[in-house]
Amino acid sequence: MLAGFSEQERAVVNGFIEAGIALSSEKLSRLSNTRWDIVYSSVEELPVIKVLSMFREDRTQYRGVHLRSRSLLPLEILLLFSEAGARDVTEAVIQATGGALRKLADPQTAVISEVGNIMGQGVLRAVANGLKISLILTSPRLLKGSKSEVIGQSLDSFDGSKNAVILLRIDMSSAKLASECSMALVMDVALMRRLLQNAQLV
Repeated sequence: MLAGFSEQERAVVNGFIEAGIALSSEKLSRLSNTRWDIVYSSVEELPVIKVLSMFREDRTQYRGVHLRSRSLLPLEILLLFSEAGARDVTEAVIQATGGALRKLADPQTAVISEVGNIMGQGVLRAVANGLKISLILTSPRLLKGSKSEVIGQSLDSFDGSKNAVILLRIDMSSAKLASECSMALVMDVALMRRLLQNAQLV
């Protein structure tokens, strides 16, 4: 059975995520030259195996950006964009940067990778600062497929019975587009609990 966070532990982790999203929002605004409002709903803590089973019926195609940390806190960060959402975000960034990115062989891959990197690094920095540890993310890995397929590819190294997925629904909007993405963070609950205790946060 998955031993979940206590209410106090969850509140601290939520605070890290709030701070990370705030950092990401500022950077995305600079990238696109427009104000981005990023609002997320309640955080849901679930076993990995349950998350994988939740989306088996959804055959919509998604673009995923996967980042991984393998330092003191093994961590997976996954952003999911619908195909339409990926196109909207790409177009907004291309317009904001004067159209130069349109000359690339695959501008969407470049833009989505950078957006994923910005959001992932923002959350990672907030977690690392809060825990007073050093965390380093890998370069973004682009994934494509149904939601279940993309999530499965990003979580292949995790034991589905021992790890929690922190699911966030993030709505991103700006003056130039209305789009949305989903973010998932995967971590070992027991290890995070020890790090919270070491940092005297709980």
